[in-house]
Amino acid sequence: MKHVKKKFVKAEKVSKEVTAILEGHGSIASIMPLEISKSLDQYSANIQTEDNEIIQGFTYKDSDKLFVIPEPNPIIIYFETARHSSMRIPAEREKVFTEIDQVYQTRDNFYTFYSTASITAIFLFNTIEAFMNSLIPDSYKYERHLEQKTEILDRFQIQRFVPFEEKIKKVIPKIMGKAFHLEFAHKHESIAKLKEFRDAIMHSKSDDGFPPRYFKNLYTTSLDFNYNETLQHVRDFLNFYETDLIEECPCGKDF
Repeated sequence: MKHVKKKFVKAEKVSKEVTAILEGHGSIASIMPLEISKSLDQYSANIQTEDNEIIQGFTYKDSDKLFVIPEPNPIIIYFETARHSSMRIPAEREKVFTEIDQVYQTRDNFYTFYSTASITAIFLFNTIEAFMNSLIPDSYKYERHLEQKTEILDRFQIQRFVPFEEKIKKVIPKIMGKAFHLEFAHKHESIAKLKEFRDAIMHSKSDDGFPPRYFKNLYTTSLDFNYNETLQHVRDFLNFYETDLIEECPCGKDF
């Protein structure tokens, strides 16, 4: 998979008429990042470019100066980080076995392989979590029917207290009116395996019944995991709910 097209959290092309109205009200049109003279900490920011595009930004104070920085979509950043890292995995995995007779070199090679694999799994899972949270409307209420009561959760509570499996199989399908796990069960299975692997990395525990600090199961999973297929299935999950969210960059380059 080629590197993906960079996107902002919000960017809209507007007509020259809209641009003229904005400029008449003191909007800023310049090359980013933009330095501004007064505090706007309590406001969100929009940047007007020279080609009539309005881009959402955020304010940041540095050395008593306030800047407006274009706000990139974190979902794209996380996915691209995972994709870029995954490209290195086959070569790093091969090194583990090509120099297996050299203990210290094998140690170093596995260090590199496992760190690369961990970055891929963690950021790929972060992609899914950030994406699902972004789909929850501000005013949305989720009814959770329990045996003896019904809970009503708002957006804040859904993001923080609803387990991943419930969110991906119940909350998001209710919001979006369709269910990825039902239409593409085999692809959802890849996501389930990704969660298991990511959790094992984040909460690393030694194997039961063995001497302390024995991590064969974790390391074996890292060597056996299908990173490329999982990457593609996560892309399909994202694009299922938001068409063309993940697009290959038209430049055709890979890096």
